[in-house]
Amino acid sequence: MDYSPNIFICFAAEDRYSIAEPIVYHLKNYGIDIWYDRYKLLMGDNRIEKNLIEGAGHCDYAIAIISENTINSPCTLEELSIIKERITNREVTVFPILYQISPDDIPVELKWVEELIFKETDKSSGTRDICNHIACKLTEDLLTDNELSSIQLLLHSKLIPNDIKELLSSYQN
Repeated sequence: MDYSPNIFICFAAEDRYSIAEPIVYHLKNYGIDIWYDRYKLLMGDNRIEKNLIEGAGHCDYAIAIISENTINSPCTLEELSIIKERITNREVTVFPILYQISPDDIPVELKWVEELIFKETDKSSGTRDICNHIACKLTEDLLTDNELSSIQLLLHSKLIPNDIKELLSSYQN
């Protein structure tokens, strides 16, 4: 059995190139697949069915990028509304990322994000550290869900991509 968590990335279109794509890039390098609109949506697809239902509505994990652009993006706000409801029902784990805003600047409609552990980043801090945290959480959940007692057992299983195995091996050494 291969491990393939269903991870959705939620962001405003204006943040695509500055933060969303670098996160997708790093996680892909770890062998982690992301539900990313550029990979999943095709011209003519029903946005509500694909993006909101298949993406935000069925993910195991969600990366929620909150920036000044978020509040002006109806699609992003719809996705975040679905994610918030799913958090309340304990159906999803969310990785909130505050991009170029401080916690004080989170819009009122999104203050629920403050209740979660979040990361702050800007154009100069990069995204690799954030992706390392996401990979660690996925690994921790994998160990727990499969009742594996150590990273050593995980390294010898077929549950994670080889790139993550190399990262964990390097970490152990």
